[in-house]
Amino acid sequence: MEPITSTLLLIHIAAGTLTLFSAAVAIVSKLGDMAHVWHFYSGRLYFFGMLGIFLTGLSMSIIRFNPPMLFVSIFSFYFAWIGRRYAINRKGKPSQLDKIVIPSMLAIFVAMVLYGLYASFLLGESFAIVIIVFGIIGVLNARVDWQILQEGGAKGKRRIAEHLARMLGGTIAAITAFLVVNIHYEPAFIVWLLPTFLLTPIIYIWSKKINEGVTRKGMSR
Repeated sequence: MEPITSTLLLIHIAAGTLTLFSAAVAIVSKLGDMAHVWHFYSGRLYFFGMLGIFLTGLSMSIIRFNPPMLFVSIFSFYFAWIGRRYAINRKGKPSQLDKIVIPSMLAIFVAMVLYGLYASFLLGESFAIVIIVFGIIGVLNARVDWQILQEGGAKGKRRIAEHLARMLGGTIAAITAFLVVNIHYEPAFIVWLLPTFLLTPIIYIWSKKINEGVTRKGMSR
């Protein structure tokens, strides 16, 4: 199993590097009001980088039986997947896949919170607070996605705002994973949660501006 996990880890690191680089380009391209093509292609690379992180993280979590890695991998990819759905589904019409994935993910995020509570109170694991926080964030976002689904889909400015929020949510998860691997600090949960607390207000402010009518090149008006 060791050669397999080593190979998966290398692919995981490469996918993570691609994700962080492409996310930076996608964000800077919009902040700098650059041509939309920069955002389009960097966003596509970002999605496939997140897909690589998800598949390798999922495989390693099963091989090593690592529930936290499993949950974080699912959490990260869902945000990238639903963010891409908001980007490409310009008409806002929900698909059958949306109707299956979104409620399923809502259930998984609830399970994530319950596992975090179990790991905290019965196993005494320090990482449990991270699983609980990520699970709650997942529940809140998937619940919004479900409400949008029931309303017939997101359109116009709301579609762009939801795309932004989900993609940046996935980026927070990717940054978090990078910091955890490269920075060793106790208590560890501070490193895990720092990107969430620093970047979540930016998501809120940026989404608010879009809903108020502020647009960038290539955005729907």
